[in-house]
Amino acid sequence: MASLPLILLAFLMQPDRGALAQQRVDLNSLEDTKNVCDLFLKRLRKEDMKSALQTIRPYITIPEDDFKGIVEETSRQRAELIKRFGSPLSCEFLQEQRIKDVLVKYTYLEKCRIHVIRWSFIFYKPEDKWTLNSFYWDDNIRELFR
Repeated sequence: MASLPLILLAFLMQPDRGALAQQRVDLNSLEDTKNVCDLFLKRLRKEDMKSALQTIRPYITIPEDDFKGIVEETSRQRAELIKRFGSPLSCEFLQEQRIKDVLVKYTYLEKCRIHVIRWSFIFYKPEDKWTLNSFYWDDNIRELFR
């Protein structure tokens, strides 16, 4: 089965875009980062991608116009996903991976009637606070076995 397109927000930290971006809110602890992801997926289970994306909005640096485009495109892709894989059944936390006290990645599984979606969130700690660096989702479940 072909993989869905990734929604990758790695460009968020581009310095030349920072002046146009909304003021970012940093997170104090790993617990806070996990709570943001849990809330995102709780809202997503209601099949409300726009609400889920608003959950992470304060924690990323991106111009408002770019964010609106991401919301529109991701919402469109989400609708196609539901047509293709069936209604979402549940979301489950799968794993946490850390690289020192600098990066943390959370991986979740979203179970649908026909297939599984992998959600990943990567947070970066440049000094003493955490920020959402990127997130992505895809249906490449083979990667879960690496």
